[in-house]
Amino acid sequence: MTERIKRVVKRSSSLLVLGILYGVWLIKTDIGIPCPIRTITGLRCPGCGISHMCMALIQGNFTEAYHANRILFCLLPVFIVEGIHLILRYIKQGNKPLSKWDNWLMYCLIVIIVIWGIVRNIPAFSYLN
Repeated sequence: MTERIKRVVKRSSSLLVLGILYGVWLIKTDIGIPCPIRTITGLRCPGCGISHMCMALIQGNFTEAYHANRILFCLLPVFIVEGIHLILRYIKQGNKPLSKWDNWLMYCLIVIIVIWGIVRNIPAFSYLN
């Protein structure tokens, strides 16, 4: 169990450091990572606006974060709670298959995000962007 805790801390720390470095890069240069889907097709993928949303959240600007990516902003508490649940489950039990509930939740989240990716590109719903 202590080995799994070390792995979680190491991976989480690495992600946190990368996120901080990317945030500092954005603040200093105002150059973000372009979305390849938007660059190639001109369409907004379900994740377009994540960097802007995260930067707005760090600054405490929840309205701007909401407008950057509405669905991911609304689903963020679900992702946080489920992420903590999965991390704690991994620490206690190791790599066991996900429960039916976890699978169901993941499938629902994927469907919601895919629908969002389609709807946000329909001209009648352009006000969502």
